[in-house]
Amino acid sequence: MLKTLLTLMYLLVLASGVKRHGPGASPSVAGGGRFHLQGTMNCTWVARESDPDSVRVSVKCEDPVARVQGGETDMECAYDGKPQICPAYRSDPKGFWRQMGRSFKKLGADMCKDENAQVRASMCKRAPRDAHFKLDIGSSVIGAQSGGMDLPPSAPLLPTPCPETRRRAEEYCSSSLANVCAFFLMMMQNDDC
Repeated sequence: MLKTLLTLMYLLVLASGVKRHGPGASPSVAGGGRFHLQGTMNCTWVARESDPDSVRVSVKCEDPVARVQGGETDMECAYDGKPQICPAYRSDPKGFWRQMGRSFKKLGADMCKDENAQVRASMCKRAPRDAHFKLDIGSSVIGAQSGGMDLPPSAPLLPTPCPETRRRAEEYCSSSLANVCAFFLMMMQNDDC
């Protein structure tokens, strides 16, 4: 009888959708989205429940243009908050996360730099301070790269091997590695056609 009662209670807990964050349980995703900064920087954010009372929002941005021309190439950081204490969040979580996405975009390039940065949904502006998301400055990582040389688009990066060297490379190496093999053969043999 006791075993049957415990089984029924367990099934009721599972059916009610109660989230369990025990060992091995992964935190559930609460929200997420994409936005652009400074024209070429692409950002994504994901909000995950870190425990039953708080949420951690991870933000990652990459700028493929800056990898070539120089500047900030990527940044990554996290924000922590307790949106559950805002009544508007509990009544409209999807609307809350839409507003949060817009708030992240408004922060701009200082998103992972300003240790006083706070992100809030306008629907929760009167909520207690803990409901808003504050930057965890220890999670911030920013990468930058200096600009590379501007090569003319037609400039060859590697010399072209002689046909004989090319044939030997294809004979001894797989087709996917033939270019690399030809390059090493050229270097070892001082390849002059």
